[in-house]
Amino acid sequence: APRTRSTTAIVIDDVARERASASHQTLERLLAQAATVRGYAPKFNANIDMFFDTPEGTVLAEIKSCNQTNLHSQVRRGVSQLLEYRYVYCAELTAPVSLLLAIETPPSVRRQWLIQYLESIAIVLAWQEQTGGRLVTSATIPTTLAGLLWPVH
Repeated sequence: APRTRSTTAIVIDDVARERASASHQTLERLLAQAATVRGYAPKFNANIDMFFDTPEGTVLAEIKSCNQTNLHSQVRRGVSQLLEYRYVYCAELTAPVSLLLAIETPPSVRRQWLIQYLESIAIVLAWQEQTGGRLVTSATIPTTLAGLLWPVH
């Protein structure tokens, strides 16, 4: 049967969703491994991508797959989720709560301001290192995230 415009769109959406899901899982695995190595127990629930207790408080993480086209909207979505989850799940999180937004790719030069903006509202923006081995950031790394994130060089 010949493809119609709508079936083609569905196939493309499925491919994009699969890629996004694989990227999300890779970021989740990187963060979970880093947390486990430090002796922390990564947890999640129906809404929260990942959270874990450290001696200095809880880390609440939101993970977003993205590309340069949708990075800004994905960061916005992640910020609203982190703020909402910190409020809604406050009884399950040990204060102070460190907010981490992990994304797939670093912000472009045009979007570098997002790093400082998020830092100004106490959210650390981190992304997968180009070599894929760890999460990096150019933001100040709070003690709860020491050994989980690495400074970008």
